[in-house]
Amino acid sequence: MKVIRYRWEWLGAVLGAMLGDMLLAVRGKADLSYDILADDQVVTHVATKWLRGGTFILADGAYAISDDGWGTALTVTDPSGTQLATASDPSRRAWTVTTGSQTYAFDRRSRWRQHMDLVAGGQAIGYIRRPNLNAEATADLPTMPLTMQVFALALALLVWDSGPLLARPR
Repeated sequence: MKVIRYRWEWLGAVLGAMLGDMLLAVRGKADLSYDILADDQVVTHVATKWLRGGTFILADGAYAISDDGWGTALTVTDPSGTQLATASDPSRRAWTVTTGSQTYAFDRRSRWRQHMDLVAGGQAIGYIRRPNLNAEATADLPTMPLTMQVFALALALLVWDSGPLLARPR
């Protein structure tokens, strides 16, 4: 049974249950690990490494998140080792995830808030947010496939867990 700690979490839980598309990240036993749930079912477990990437497993195998060595881009590779997507420096206020010909743009509202909007045509169409440092994070990214949703959520958690001082301005 989920414990609702904040009044607005109740609203988010109700809307999430109605929509059924949201992901929920619950902190695991290790400091930088999370269980990712959709419809109250565990979809995957994400283990991140401080500023260096991480791993997650979906039904078709293990995916690896790695950095470019300079800290300016992170990539996700599928179980066969094929690069699926690249994220351009998610610690910046505005960042993107590019997969094939599709680009997903994100914008962080504030350096101090743990909220990132998925933006299309200048309008927020989705989000990744965490109400406070140790809370569960939610992601509603309606236009993204599940693999890219988990990748974007893992990157947001990686940035937030690495600390606000590492967040770079635009």
